[in-house]
Order: sequence, then C-alpha cells, then structure tokens
Amino acid sequence: MRPFLKPIYWSQKPTLSHCNNLINHCLSFNSIKFAQTIHAQLIKFGFSGTTFLGNRFVDLYLKVGSFHDVSKVFEEINDKNVISWNIRLNGLLKFGHFKKACSLFDEMPEKDVVSWNSMISGCGLLGFWDHGLEVFKQMQNFGVRPTMQVFSEMHVKDLISWNTLIMGLAHNGRAVETLELFKELLREGLALDRITLSGILLACRCGGFVDVGMSIFSSMEEEFGVTPRDEHYACVIDMLCHAGKFKEAFDTLETMPFEPSFLVWKSLALATMTYTNLNITETIAKKMIEQKPQSSLPYSVLNHAYEMSGKWEGIIRVKKAMKQRLKKTVGCSWIGTKKHVFMFEADRLQHKGGKDIYLILELLTWELEENSSIHVELEIEGAEG
Repeated sequence: MRPFLKPIYWSQKPTLSHCNNLINHCLSFNSIKFAQTIHAQLIKFGFSGTTFLGNRFVDLYLKVGSFHDVSKVFEEINDKNVISWNIRLNGLLKFGHFKKACSLFDEMPEKDVVSWNSMISGCGLLGFWDHGLEVFKQMQNFGVRPTMQVFSEMHVKDLISWNTLIMGLAHNGRAVETLELFKELLREGLALDRITLSGILLACRCGGFVDVGMSIFSSMEEEFGVTPRDEHYACVIDMLCHAGKFKEAFDTLETMPFEPSFLVWKSLALATMTYTNLNITETIAKKMIEQKPQSSLPYSVLNHAYEMSGKWEGIIRVKKAMKQRLKKTVGCSWIGTKKHVFMFEADRLQHKGGKDIYLILELLTWELEENSSIHVELEIEGAEG
C-alpha cells in the first residue's frame, strides 16, 4: 500500500506543503478514485474551501477527467481568484461545454492574459471561429492592446493562436501587421492551414497588396500544401476586382477546378457593382439565383446595374421577379412578461387574446391623445383571438 494511504500517515494534520505533494502524487497516478480518496482526507482536516487547494483540486479533477468533481470543488471555493476562474473555464472548454464556458467567461469578475487566451483557443478548438473573432474584438474594445500582449505572453503558441490573431488583424484592416505576423509564423516553421491563408489573402485584399496576394495564392498548394477552396478564390476575386483588375478576376474564375459556389459569385457580384457590362452582371446574377433562389442579393445587384444603365424596363422585370419568387420576412417584435414571451407581427398577433390587447392599446391611445395632445393612429388589422 502506498504510504500516504496508510492510516498512520494521517495521524496528524498535514501541512500545506504536504497537501501540495499529495496532489502532485495524484497527478502522477492519473486516477479519479485515488484523487477522491486524498481529497476526502484533506477535507477531514479542514482544508475544504481554501483558495489554493481548491484551485489545485479543480485542476487535478480536470486532468484526471472528472467533470462532476471539477464543478463541485469550484463552487466550494470560498474566495475565488482569477486562477480559479481560469481553471474552471479551461475545464468547460476541455469537456466541450461551449455555452457554459461562454456564460462563465461573461461572469468572470476579472480577466487576465490566460483568460482571453483560453477562450480564443477554445473557440478555435471547438470550431466556433466566428465567436472567437468576436472575443478577439471584445478584447480590443476593452483596451487589451493587450491583444498583442496576450499573444506574446502565451507560453505555447499553437496554430489556432496564430490563426486567431491573423484573422482578427485582417478583419480589422491591419494588413501590414498581419503580413508581418505571417513572416514570423513562417520563421517558426509551423505547418499552415486553409484558415491561415484565408486571413493572409484577406489582409492583402484590405491593404491592396495584390501582387503579394497573388503570389501567395499561386503557391498555396506547392509551397504550403493547402489546396485553394471557395473562400480563397472568393477573396482573390474580390481583391482583383477592388484593384480594377476585372479581366484577371474573370480569368481566375475560369481556372477554378470546381463549380464556383454562391460565396464566389457573391464576391464577384459585390465587387463588380460599378462594372458597366450588363451581360456579365446578368450572368453572375443568374448563377446566384440558380444556387440560392431565395436570396435577394442577385436581384439587388441586377436592380443596381439596370439603374446605372438607365434600363428602366429591366428594373420593372426585377421587381416583378422579386415579388413572385421571394417571400418577404414579416417584421416583428417581442415583449417578455412574467416568464412569457409574446411575438407581435406586422399583420397579426401570435398569441391568444389578440383582440383584447389591441382594444387596450386603443384605450391607451385615447388617453395619450386626451392628456398629451399626441395624435396616434392605430390600425387594427387581422387580430387573431
């Protein structure tokens, strides 16, 4: 039997140093049962709820894979510090509880470099890239120039960390910084992926670095082992069009080894809205309608092109087609009261008592008109009881 499991070992209260050593032993054995046994003994000696040991046990249970114990011990810590919150956050992300991790992150009374890094890396690992970018922007809004500081202070910079920073800088139009970071990443020797190169191409598009962007795009497969996908073609076409290189953009489109997706056509459509060749605009719009019949974007592009060319009969055709093919989303609003949410649409009421509510609104309107001389017209249409 291991000495620290014998009754004689527990004949007197252990010191904090002994407790720390015990937890280290638990980590080496990687056993949930063993960890729970040691934890129970330390609770008997009054160590329950202390910040230091609480943090150690949260970390211990996280590493041995006991999520239930992680949650329980965290709640028992009397004076939680930023380390406590960070360990708990990492636990939630490790076990894939993304929504709970987001809630905990929002609740944190204090965030440090580790907090931001954990959340951004977690978003990347779990595939929530959009949310990761939102966290990145939030970090900037909080004055965390700390953005670069967070990155520079990370002990281990994996590709997810690099990608997050690259995408964040690129989306904020900081092209030069993005390209400098790209050079640093290449020096590190990490294998790049499609997300890395999407961020770099976006930076080239924002900064107008067409030659650099085309050089990277043309060498993606050979130099970086990444096959260009929809998002890469869309970004390159957008970059070329914004630089006025429409011929090169269409040439790139024609060399695509697969059928262009809606994303590619969308980039081309938006970038060529000032392009006066109606035949090309109509071709682009037709392709978009074929792929997404319910999208209003191709009709808007056509409408704009016909307006620019003074083709009023074309505008009439577009508006007629929109009316026939597109289902307009009805405007609505919500009111919450006593744990119930009621939805009001422009043409009807989506719950019982509709007529009564409109009657009350009419009475309130009369009161406003009488007391404040405010004239409000209220139409009662299609109220459903």
